[in-house]
Amino acid sequence: MLTKKELLNFKKSKGRILPKFISSDNPELLQLAKSALQIFNNAIGLTRSEIEELIEQQLFIDINVEEIFLKGLVKLLHDRLNYAEIIASDMNDFRHKLFSNASYLLKQNSEILLSNYLKDVATTVGKSIEEIQKILYSDLPENSKAIYFKDIEEKKLLNRYNLALVQGLLFYSESVTIEIEQHTNSKADLRFLLRQLKFYQLVTYIKKENAKYYVEIDGPISLFLQTQKYGFNLAAFFPNVVLLSKWKLSAHITISKSIRSQGLLELSEKSPLVSHYKNFSSYIPEEFQIFSEYFNSKSEYWKIDSSNEEILFDGSNFYFPDFKFVKNNKVVFLELFHAWHKKAFLQRLENIEKNNTNDFIMGIAKNLIKDAEIASKIHESKYFQEKGFIFREMPTVNQVIEILKLF
Repeated sequence: MLTKKELLNFKKSKGRILPKFISSDNPELLQLAKSALQIFNNAIGLTRSEIEELIEQQLFIDINVEEIFLKGLVKLLHDRLNYAEIIASDMNDFRHKLFSNASYLLKQNSEILLSNYLKDVATTVGKSIEEIQKILYSDLPENSKAIYFKDIEEKKLLNRYNLALVQGLLFYSESVTIEIEQHTNSKADLRFLLRQLKFYQLVTYIKKENAKYYVEIDGPISLFLQTQKYGFNLAAFFPNVVLLSKWKLSAHITISKSIRSQGLLELSEKSPLVSHYKNFSSYIPEEFQIFSEYFNSKSEYWKIDSSNEEILFDGSNFYFPDFKFVKNNKVVFLELFHAWHKKAFLQRLENIEKNNTNDFIMGIAKNLIKDAEIASKIHESKYFQEKGFIFREMPTVNQVIEILKLF
């Protein structure tokens, strides 16, 4: 992703942030992408510094494109490159042994010739001088060796650049609003997209007006806790939006305190964006799958309905429960609230209590109850005391089974 500020290629006009999209059909850019891919495909066995040197020598010479674009393209290629993992502790032990032996030998004979001294030091660690020079600082990032590159077609790489540019801008958003037309998008696609909001743990407020859903998402800049992780989640979610047949997105962007770096980003299905995600499918995060399988194997009466596509309404907003439990004709929903879901939790708890909802369980992350207002609310709430629980990363099966006994 292009989340570094210096890689965000855009211009500002009349209060709007305009990404500098490129054409994935441009012959010159396709040739440039091909040249860049050749470097990375031939990079296996080279160090990061050697790869950087090749890039400078072969790409950044007589270029007819903006340097910021080329740097962004190279960043995306670096993201597809894997390097050999070196255990730092092993290297620290080696260096400690080498320097300790070198110090000891020098104290024994301070007038020794340098060439003889180096040979003696090498002998104490059982390696040649050349080997020592190669491995002494091999754990530094610039000395890491490439072992695998995930190849990509030239045109797809250029399309990925456009998408990554938007993802980078959303990383600095204060708020995001997505307008989705109900009639032009299939119900299955719409439900999947809205369910993905939950899987990426985004703070959302969903309203429906005139056959349109309006999804309002809190941006990373508006939060005070774990904003980087949340920003990556929002950026990772965005390609799902591009899969819709008709949509609009507006986001308030604040990259820095400079007025030039603040403005409104507006996009739609007409923007030159191509998602690299596959068409909508029944993807479920691994931790959800593990919980579901374990629950269904341990619970005698209640079972999790894995086809859960419910869109519920709490009196103010639409929302999507994380789990649907079924026993005969009885249905109970569970919604989980994580570290940045403070406002959503307070709103849901208020509306659940106001509407006397009886088929709903709430789980709240332990790090969220550090907030004084949250701690006070759950202590005072009779509903939460009966049908709520606290979890770490994911709830335990026993926690949920115990609460389901109330139903």
